[in-house]
Amino acid sequence: DDRKDFLRALDEFPFHVILSDYNLPQFDALSALNLVEERYFDVPFIVVTGALDEETAVDTIKSGAWDYVLKENMLRLGPAVQNALALKKQKDKLKAAQQEIRKISSGVAQSPTAMLFTDFSGKVEYVNPRFERMTGYKAEEVITNDLYQVQFAGMWEPHTFEALWKKLLQGEEWRGTLQNTMKNGSLYWERVIISSIRNENQQITNFLVIKEDISKQKQKENEISYLKEFNEAIVNTMSQGILVEDAEGSIIFVNPALLRLTGYEESELIGAP
Repeated sequence: DDRKDFLRALDEFPFHVILSDYNLPQFDALSALNLVEERYFDVPFIVVTGALDEETAVDTIKSGAWDYVLKENMLRLGPAVQNALALKKQKDKLKAAQQEIRKISSGVAQSPTAMLFTDFSGKVEYVNPRFERMTGYKAEEVITNDLYQVQFAGMWEPHTFEALWKKLLQGEEWRGTLQNTMKNGSLYWERVIISSIRNENQQITNFLVIKEDISKQKQKENEISYLKEFNEAIVNTMSQGILVEDAEGSIIFVNPALLRLTGYEESELIGAP
């Protein structure tokens, strides 16, 4: 009968479809339709009326009605409802797909690792903000450029990159660690993963490159390696014999002085109790 009744009905019942006369005692279809849209209800709304000229019918559809049925032709009501529900199902699928795309896009944009996409020929189509921060290059400076120029120029010989490209075209994933150059000329180490993206026909259409800056990790590894070599050099040149055993009492290290002192070979002692 009126706006209040209609709002109460919207709040109380999960409608699959709404059928409305064009003119109601204290209400009308267009007002009802506006209330549905204000509440973001994506419910099929069909106007069922006894008198609706062509101009009014067009205005009704423009206002957001999914369909209209004249009471003199009620045989069309069933197909109109079926079509509306089928369209609603398609819209729901599209909405879910769009939400999924937005979620993935947001994840890529906010990823803590640098990511870039190329087309099948290796031309860069997209880089995320982390790539810009990590390399110093803006997206517009690398998009449409060849992957070799963006990722490997100056680091690898072209024939080495061609071998990598051949592997990717076979659908294989490539992983590696390499040194690269930032826009300002600074060198940094990065861990790189490149994989192919396939369409529904399993044809390779794009490539995804994931880059992680591991410069600090590489620096620590180098420091640890240097300290290890330094300590080994000291131990190996000492005149005192040194033997190290693990918690179970098995020998895990002997220095040259101990071998000279005991006459044993290293192979005879390592692993022995």
